[in-house]
Amino acid sequence: MKLAFIISQPRSGSSLLQQILSSNSNIFSVPEPWFLLPLIYIYKKNISSVNIVSDFNYQFYQKNFNTFLNYVYSKTPDFSIEKQIQKLAYELYYMSFNQAEGNPTYFLDKTPRYYHIVSDILSLFPDAKVILLVRNPLSVFSSILDYNFKGNISFLSQKDRQDDLFKAPLNILNVKGKKNTIFVKYEDIINQPAITLKNIYNFLEINEYNENGNYLLDETFQKAFNIDNKSVKKHNQPSSKYINSWKESINNSQKKQLALEYINTLGKDVVLELGYDYDKIITQIKEHKVRKSFSLISFNHINSPDFSFKNTLKSFHKRILFSIYNKTTKKW
Repeated sequence: MKLAFIISQPRSGSSLLQQILSSNSNIFSVPEPWFLLPLIYIYKKNISSVNIVSDFNYQFYQKNFNTFLNYVYSKTPDFSIEKQIQKLAYELYYMSFNQAEGNPTYFLDKTPRYYHIVSDILSLFPDAKVILLVRNPLSVFSSILDYNFKGNISFLSQKDRQDDLFKAPLNILNVKGKKNTIFVKYEDIINQPAITLKNIYNFLEINEYNENGNYLLDETFQKAFNIDNKSVKKHNQPSSKYINSWKESINNSQKKQLALEYINTLGKDVVLELGYDYDKIITQIKEHKVRKSFSLISFNHINSPDFSFKNTLKSFHKRILFSIYNKTTKKW
């Protein structure tokens, strides 16, 4: 069994790519496993308790567990917690892989939040193939806003969604070009599937594949709650319908201004390195016609009875967008 991973921001087309690849007899996959996150976070150091939700003090856990590990290392110098985690992970993958029909070569893990641990994955599984999938950041922003939150901009106050918008692209770019990685744009899968899929299958060293990207969603994925109901279940091949779907999602002045601020905050250098035209995106947003009414936005999360759009927007910008991302150092 060989391992392959799709690493992406949420709402970047990872479910589509997973279905296309797993329709190949050489590749087996299941709905998002997620298990590597808690396993790797067992030994990751210097993790702020802000990022971890638990029933115990995570910082105390870190301090005490690392003290315990140091004791273990002192008694057993050749012990490696990383190797133990690697062994357990392989066993879990094998248990699922052995249920596959036919004789596949790869187990494909598609878990978008793995962008948090992509460097660890490359270290833990040096022979694994890692597909780094990106999408126009404007489309990612609008899709999260529309699909996950039904247009309610309160999602910007959630730490995990802030990470999805800012941390994910930076972590992906940090490993771009590293050994056993390939960088793929969602738009290329849609606009030129034959060329893009050929590059991916060559990367995986698979010779036989469907150049059109046709797929058949099997029962396991049909029943999975974390599969994209918006597009993957409605089609059986790449569809151009969603390339400019941001125009429907960004449908009023609030959303338009927030989209503009998101791209500005992400920064020109990051957008360009992702493979997109920063100036073109900014121009598209500015020229996009929307209604001025704010009535469709819910601000139920704000308790103050006299808040205004201006104050709310200012609060989002200063306390959420600009405070969580340092444009100079590109660090979190």
